[in-house]
Amino acid sequence: MKRLIKKKGQISVEFALLIGFITFLLLATIGIAYYYSGSAKNQIKVNSIDKVGKKIADTADSICFLGPPSKATIRISIPEGVQEAILLEGPESEDGMWGINLKTVIKGEAVSDMIYETQCELTDNNPSGGDVTTSLEKQGIKSISFTAERNTEYSSIIYVEMDKSS
Repeated sequence: MKRLIKKKGQISVEFALLIGFITFLLLATIGIAYYYSGSAKNQIKVNSIDKVGKKIADTADSICFLGPPSKATIRISIPEGVQEAILLEGPESEDGMWGINLKTVIKGEAVSDMIYETQCELTDNNPSGGDVTTSLEKQGIKSISFTAERNTEYSSIIYVEMDKSS
């Protein structure tokens, strides 16, 4: 009888160790998957912001090369993470180029600059338009219009304006 009780006790201890080991492996796997899924989500946000910046710069360049009176309107989806949008002021700016700078913060990390250069001057000083830089800082779908006009100093100046409903 004593021998039977001893074997049952040994089986119970082995079973408990096996369940504990399996639980540890399962929790470790879930932790690793959670870590990498967060990294993938951040990369998706960065790629979305990059796509927005490239689309703005490409459209501005297209309108610039077509010249006045060319116009174009694009609809873009601004993801979360854009902290600030700055239109670069050309050779006289500290960056020395024209374009747009999207300052981003993803999941509490440091601010990073995503700069997209254009060949023409961009300005949102058009009296009929809204403030582009403020509107790009808000998440959601936006409509942006680009209009080429003559400039005395450079061949074209591109007025960038937000749709009033954006």
